[in-house]
Amino acid sequence: MGWVQEVKTVSTFPPATTFASWRPGVETARIMADPLVSPKGWNSAVAMVVYFMNRQGKRLREDHRIELTKAKRLLQLWRDHGRLQSDFLGAAENILRTESA
Repeated sequence: MGWVQEVKTVSTFPPATTFASWRPGVETARIMADPLVSPKGWNSAVAMVVYFMNRQGKRLREDHRIELTKAKRLLQLWRDHGRLQSDFLGAAENILRTESA
């Protein structure tokens, strides 16, 4: 039994499709940034994304891993530079494009 199967705490309830493979990373980040989903703040949101990625392990498709990595990076940028302002969102997406190039 892996360590993630032993976790019994349920502190938040993200919508069922939050980590769906068809969902872009930006949408996942917006959902996770909601205080109702991540009441403990940004670090909690990032931790939940990382937790999901680790739990999926090798079963996580590469394109889905890329989108979740974008979501994680966006959450980190929002945490460090500002909340979900539309002008910042565009700048953050540009940063992600340059990082992946």
